Amino acid sequence: MSLSVDTTITTGVPLRASDRGCTKYNPLNGGGATSDGRMTGIDSDNGNLNYDQWIFLNKAVKATIDVQDTWENYCFFLRPSALMPITRAPGGAA
Repeated sequence: MSLSVDTTITTGVPLRASDRGCTKYNPLNGGGATSDGRMTGIDSDNGNLNYDQWIFLNKAVKATIDVQDTWENYCFFLRPSALMPITRAPGGAA
């Protein structure tokens, strides 16, 4: 019998690197037109108003465990994963 266990833990943190630009949201939401006169659609703001520059938007931690067991001519492999998102409310603590 041979048992092998491998664990991987990863994390990710997106950061808003650019400042809010008025051309990125619709004039009905307080935005403006681009230099060539085009405007963003009312439904395409995608939460652009919610975060300032250099703010961490959310965090996530993921764990993956590989378990392999062999015995005679049989092999068993299992790979469970877990994801824990840690969201940040606009202006609030994580």
